[in-house]
Amino acid sequence: MVGGMMGRRTKTMSPQEKEMIIQYLQANGLKTMDKSSTAHAGASGYAEFVEFCSQCHDLPDPSIHTSRKWPQVVREMEGQMKKASLKAPGADKEKALLEFLQGAAKD
Repeated sequence: MVGGMMGRRTKTMSPQEKEMIIQYLQANGLKTMDKSSTAHAGASGYAEFVEFCSQCHDLPDPSIHTSRKWPQVVREMEGQMKKASLKAPGADKEKALLEFLQGAAKD
């Protein structure tokens, strides 16, 4: 046991519990782009993708959603950006961002 917040006692994870959590996160966490890959670097809308999507998290792999799903995801993320007082894309940048994501989507 180790001391926790405000004097509470917390149990240290066992190696098995730690492995279980790692496996869960690997299976269910956000699939991100390979940072060493330059495959998309020159694509139209990639700059907007980097500019807006990296404000809160690593760049997602565009293949995690279909081209039909990306507009909904972008709208949801814009709402999160506004709540966090972060810069959200205007209409032109949103269009470029969506074109990039939909072009690289899993379908």
